[in-house]
Amino acid sequence: MTWNEIVSAVCMVLSSLIFSISLQLSHKKQMLIVQLCSSFFYIANYAFVISTTQSALMATITACCEAIRLVVFFFIEKSEKYNTKKVNLVAGISFCVLLTSLNLIAWDGFLGLLPLIGGNIVSIALGAKNVVLVKLACVIQTVLIVIYLFMLSLWINAGSQVFVLILGIIGLFVSLKKQKTKPTSI
Repeated sequence: MTWNEIVSAVCMVLSSLIFSISLQLSHKKQMLIVQLCSSFFYIANYAFVISTTQSALMATITACCEAIRLVVFFFIEKSEKYNTKKVNLVAGISFCVLLTSLNLIAWDGFLGLLPLIGGNIVSIALGAKNVVLVKLACVIQTVLIVIYLFMLSLWINAGSQVFVLILGIIGLFVSLKKQKTKPTSI
């Protein structure tokens, strides 16, 4: 392994650890902030391997767009005026179009659709008020990314994403259990 590949793998592991923490949180704003911190390491993961593949350059750009998506949804969530279904839907669809366009520009085969589909599912789910839906979307995205990384034989990255998947499922079930025990208003 080269120095860049080692640093890239360390960044991916750190990103995965931080992202896993976000899936244990019960408030959407907190989740978005922690996921944004995770994004910085995720971006660095690809930035250290840009010289090795062209698709890593596009992955870096896509990861930057996903970080911007987290910032946008954080400010929408924070705003009383703009935190509406319509604004969330428009923002989600806009990021789906952006991510799909980037994927088409850097088309490297049908395998590249897996992270795209996951990213688009999260783009729509981030507009949901229910944190369980956001966590479910993150778990679905992680499943698709795990498959993608295993197919590319990126074992360290895939392994760190399996860790995210396990903790994401735990966080999802904990949130579901909390949601069931809360009294519902009529």
